[in-house]
Amino acid sequence: MNERNEPPPEISVIVPCYNYGHFLADALESLLAQDFEDWECLIIDDGSKDNSKEVALAFQERDSRIRYIFQENAGLSAARNKGLENSRGQYIQLLDADDGIASNKLQIQYQFLQENPEIPLVFGDAILFSRSLVEAKNARSTFSSPTKDFKVSANGKQLLKMLVRDNFLEVSCPLFRKNFATKIGLFDTSLKSYEDWQYWFRAALQDVCFHYFPITGSETFIRKGHASMMQQLRQMNAAGLQIRHFMQGNLNGRLAWYNRLRIIRLLIKRSILKLAGKI
Repeated sequence: MNERNEPPPEISVIVPCYNYGHFLADALESLLAQDFEDWECLIIDDGSKDNSKEVALAFQERDSRIRYIFQENAGLSAARNKGLENSRGQYIQLLDADDGIASNKLQIQYQFLQENPEIPLVFGDAILFSRSLVEAKNARSTFSSPTKDFKVSANGKQLLKMLVRDNFLEVSCPLFRKNFATKIGLFDTSLKSYEDWQYWFRAALQDVCFHYFPITGSETFIRKGHASMMQQLRQMNAAGLQIRHFMQGNLNGRLAWYNRLRIIRLLIKRSILKLAGKI
C-alpha cells in the first residue's frame, strides 16, 4: 500500500527486473532523459541473483521518483502485477529492464490521451537493437519491428484479427490509462511468456480501442539477441502453443479456423525440433 504524502504522479512506469542488472541502467537512463517529468518509476525486482538490487538502489538514491520493490521470484506477470498494484499514476507505462524509450515518448503519448479522453491506449513504433541503446536512439535505426506492417488503430473484431495473426504490440510501446488496467485485470501468472499478448487479446475481447500514433520521438527500443537461440526456440514454441490454445476458446468462425491452423503448425514444429534433438 502507498504511504506517500505527496500528490500522485501522472504516469507510473513499471520496470520488472530479473537478473538484468547489466541492462537496467540503460532502461532507467532512457526514463531520466524524458522531457515529461511527472512520473514515478517502480522497479520490481523479481528475486534477482545478480546486481539488479545495487543498480536499482543507486538510481533510487539519485532520483526520488524511482522506487525499488523486491519480491521473491514469481515470474514476469507477477512482477508487472506488483507494479500495477503499487502504482499511483493515472497512466501506465510498462518498460522491460532490457529496453528503452525515446525521450519524447511520455510527453507525446500523454498529451494525446489528455486530448482524446475516449481513447484508453495509444502506441507507437518499435525499433529493434542488439548492442548499444544510445547508438540505436541516435541512429533511429531502420531495423524496425517485424510487426510494423500490422500496426493500425483498431478495436473489436479487427483488433482480434490482428492479434490472432501476431503479437504486433511490443509491451513497452503503449501508454494506457490506469482504468484500462482496472478493466482488463492483472496479467496471467500461469504464463511464462507472451503474457502481454494474452493481455492485449483480453482487451480486444472487451472491444477496447487501441490507437496507433507513430510520431517521431515516441518510439520504444527493444533489445534483441541476448538470449541463446536454443532457449528462444524452446520458449517460443511452448509459449506459442499455450497462448493459441487460450485464444481458441474465445474465437469462432474464420478466426478460430485460422488459429487452429497455427496450432497445427506449432505442433509440427515441436515434433521437428524434438527429432532434431533441440528440445
